[in-house]
Amino acid sequence: RRPGLECVLYHQNVHDPIVEQVDSLGISTFVNADAPLQMQGIETRAQWQGAHHALSVAATWQRHLLNDNGLPGSPPWMANVQWRWQPRWAQPWTAHTLIRGVGETPLNNSNTVSHPAYLTANIEFSCSLPGHGLLLTMGCRNLTDTAYSGWHQVNAFGGRFYNPAPPRTFTLGLTWRHRG
Repeated sequence: RRPGLECVLYHQNVHDPIVEQVDSLGISTFVNADAPLQMQGIETRAQWQGAHHALSVAATWQRHLLNDNGLPGSPPWMANVQWRWQPRWAQPWTAHTLIRGVGETPLNNSNTVSHPAYLTANIEFSCSLPGHGLLLTMGCRNLTDTAYSGWHQVNAFGGRFYNPAPPRTFTLGLTWRHRG
């Protein structure tokens, strides 16, 4: 199959953007900002698929500014690599990996609090037993055992900006599909 390449450049100004504000009691409301949001960046993706391999690489570099500060929750870069392999000598088996990196992310309007850049890796092996309708999967999520936030609470009340993602986690699954 043919390789694919995609690249998108963007630049826009959003007047009166809706932003989240947290009051002194920790109550979150959404209001129109008093300044425009300036957004510019480049998004790229490349992919290739062969008979037994598939590779996808994506990366984004962006600059999102509100009041001359980075937009809370918007990292300057993100990247991921996915690779799938199905060996010809073991057709029922498939290996899949995902490596993801995210740049340092501002978490409040003044950019005085940020989440550090991080890298995670997941790996999964699966075995399909089509005659029985079974799929066995085993893997490891967050193989690097990276401490990072699963999702950010921007402009958080009381400094509760982070929500810890799970540590290294081993998985085992069995799926049965009834064919009726």
